[in-house]
Formats: sequence, C-alpha cells, structure tokens
Amino acid sequence: MLNRRWTWGRSGPDSLRTEVLPFWGLEFLGWVVSTVAVDIAGQVSAGAGLGHLETTGAVAFAYVASFGVLWLGRFPVLDRVVFAEPTEVLEGA
Repeated sequence: MLNRRWTWGRSGPDSLRTEVLPFWGLEFLGWVVSTVAVDIAGQVSAGAGLGHLETTGAVAFAYVASFGVLWLGRFPVLDRVVFAEPTEVLEGA
C-alpha cells in the first residue's frame, strides 16, 4: 500500500485483479528466484570445498544479487503496467 501511494501516487480503491495480484505474483517470483539462487550458491560453495565464511559470503551475495536483478526487472513492469494510468497503458500499446 505504501508503494502504491507514495511511489506511484495512486489513491482510491485497490484493484485486486490489476494491481494486487500482479504485485503479489512478482513478489512470489522474487522469493522463488532468490531461494533457488541461494540454494545453488550454497551447493556450489560446499562442493568447491569453501569454508564456512566463504560459503556464507557466497550465499549472501547470491541473495542480494538476485533481489537486485529482480528489482531492476520488476520496477519497469510495476511502473509501466501495474500502476500505470489507464491512458498510459493504451498509448504504450
């Protein structure tokens, strides 16, 4: 709700179909991708024989990097599709 009001300046009733569900879907996708990235980083680090500190660093890096990449991809979708004014979506088509 804070994102909707502060970042995109939207007020009024929320739309479950056009705003809430797509936003939740993108959040869920981020959770899945970061979980997979962290798991892969942990397995690769353990397989490479890295110590606890190096494995922790690799896992932390995978977590931050995956969310960074997802944020860069998610923001334009939220900005131009999910929270765009209806006339902006029509003009962009």
